Amino acid sequence: MVNETRSSVSFKTEFAVDMTCQSCVSAVKNALKPIEGIESYDIDLENKQVVVTGRAAPSILCRALKDTGRQVLVRGSGTASGTHEGAAVAILETPLPDIASGSATTRQLEESQQVHGIARMVQVSTSPVLLLMDLTISFPEFASKAASPSPSTAPTPSYDVYVARTGDVTSPPTTTGPVHLPLATITPDPRTGYADAFIELPIGLWDIVGRAMVVEPTEDVRRRQRLAEARGRVEEAEREVRGVIGSRGRLGILAGVIARSAGAWGNEKTVCACSGKTMWEEGRMMESKSRI
Repeated sequence: MVNETRSSVSFKTEFAVDMTCQSCVSAVKNALKPIEGIESYDIDLENKQVVVTGRAAPSILCRALKDTGRQVLVRGSGTASGTHEGAAVAILETPLPDIASGSATTRQLEESQQVHGIARMVQVSTSPVLLLMDLTISFPEFASKAASPSPSTAPTPSYDVYVARTGDVTSPPTTTGPVHLPLATITPDPRTGYADAFIELPIGLWDIVGRAMVVEPTEDVRRRQRLAEARGRVEEAEREVRGVIGSRGRLGILAGVIARSAGAWGNEKTVCACSGKTMWEEGRMMESKSRI
């Protein structure tokens, strides 16, 4: 299991925290104090802004801030020097259900998707090339297993996290294509289904933005690779794997397109131009779809 909590280099992460008074500021300070890897932090009550510098995973910082009972949004990440080499985010959702003719609109199907994971990436260096990835996932199938009166004694499966060749997440892994860059192999906690990874990768955002990030059972990935090697033709292996995976594979897969995101101090938006909602309303809407 990959569960590092600190990086070897410092970086900044900016949060929007719904603070209203000095008591809120004190609560934020108390939440951040015990976290290892924090080098400094700045709390701006008027602008509801908290900027943390250090080596701790943003997911750990976010969790601690949320534990104060206040709404928290990650606004951006950047290097410790304040420059912005690049940042990205991938929202990992269950694939869209198969579209039954006339049974549901595309909008209804999209709204039925649930967010089970998020990956935040920040390019902390371009020479040498170094990317930090902070990944948190709650695997959907574990909830029903944990509630079962006779829990399974089978070994907990591992999952491969990788960047796929394409960004078509209509029906992964068929539409996303072969593995472009492997990122990590993770094993969920068998009791909760949660897994996290905070790792350093020698890759550049310029090679992964626009592609899909896929989380898939390791055995399915290996099986597909064996088919491709045996046939020597990736396209034919992808067609055959549909019969190998079936519905189990679709249920066991999470995917999301890797999209550029703001750096620290790079996102001044308070109202979404698309929906007219404030950033706090947008945040609550995303939280209602999230299972992490």
